[in-house]
Amino acid sequence: MVNVPLNLDGQQKFLLLDSNALMHRAYYALPRLTDKKGRATNAIYGFLACLFKVLREQTPQYVVAVFDSPGKTFRHQVYPQYKATRVKAPDEFYAQLSPTKEILRLLGIPVLEKTGYEADDLIGVMAKKVTDPQIKTLILTGDFDLLQLVNARVNVLLLKRGVSQTIFYGEEKTREKLEGLSPEKITDFKGLAGDNSDNLPGVPGIGPKTAFRLLRKFGSLENIYQQLEEDGEAIKPAWRQKLQEFKKQAFLSKQLATLKTDLSLDLPLAKCAQKGYNKEKVQAVLMELGFKSLLPRLP
Repeated sequence: MVNVPLNLDGQQKFLLLDSNALMHRAYYALPRLTDKKGRATNAIYGFLACLFKVLREQTPQYVVAVFDSPGKTFRHQVYPQYKATRVKAPDEFYAQLSPTKEILRLLGIPVLEKTGYEADDLIGVMAKKVTDPQIKTLILTGDFDLLQLVNARVNVLLLKRGVSQTIFYGEEKTREKLEGLSPEKITDFKGLAGDNSDNLPGVPGIGPKTAFRLLRKFGSLENIYQQLEEDGEAIKPAWRQKLQEFKKQAFLSKQLATLKTDLSLDLPLAKCAQKGYNKEKVQAVLMELGFKSLLPRLP
């Protein structure tokens, strides 16, 4: 079930797919599937099942599938230990990326990636391209980091369990998730609390509860440190010591968590418009992969 508020009905929609995150979720959520040649297909199947469901329920006028570029990103240059604790997915997962991109192209959905950058950054750039107030942007993802993009025109559909359920995050829902903080404060939060998934160090000893408390009181990471300089007595001694000791780590973590949205991408919104596709070609590919159950779900 997709939880979408009624105020999106009747408006044009731009759907941004956080494709690597969606496929990664599908790969681990579904049992291992293979085609006639024995090649793994569960990530492809789960991704397409999720995509077709959202296309059917949201009927977006514009769609683009965004992928991470292979290899290291600019964040690794800033902090070599970035994501160093992550366990690399098996090769059979990565082997499913190329066939998925080919299916997307057959569906008439542009595929976007840029060397040295993550899908999150490119999604941020594309979301900023939409300046027409009559177009709502929907980001389909499994990654909480993208909640930092939520505003009056940008909303997130976040996978809840596996790839079959999503939760709609608008401004109100995101503030609720962040205990009263506005969406863009996710980067300040990670500057303090860090992020084990991305190996962001944050400030050791400052956990999520303390981070939320400090940000509700002072508003931002910069304001917290300004307060330390002007009147450190307003902050508990134990926290004050840790904040002073790990100041560099705090600002580094915020920097790494912040999406880089000032990139130049040669993909205007018009090229993301849905103009139909060759259904017979797509059906043939799905049959070859053994995805007969997906045929009735094609948009």
